[in-house]
Amino acid sequence: IFTQVVSVDTPLVMEVSYGLIIVLAHFVWYTSVTLILSQQNILPSFNRQKQKIDKIAGVILMIIAIKLTLVSHL
Repeated sequence: IFTQVVSVDTPLVMEVSYGLIIVLAHFVWYTSVTLILSQQNILPSFNRQKQKIDKIAGVILMIIAIKLTLVSHL
């Protein structure tokens, strides 16, 4: 993704800024998921739906893999 915006001429400050944005985004995402899924009123519902969520995520990942395979052979 960043090869589109980072070139040899990109200042070091911008490169470091991009890295910090990535770190911050991951920190916020994983912290939010952890806090939400650890709530006592949400956890039982999540556990009941876990098998469905896993299957849906698996299908989505397989579709992405198939698309990547087909595109890479073109």
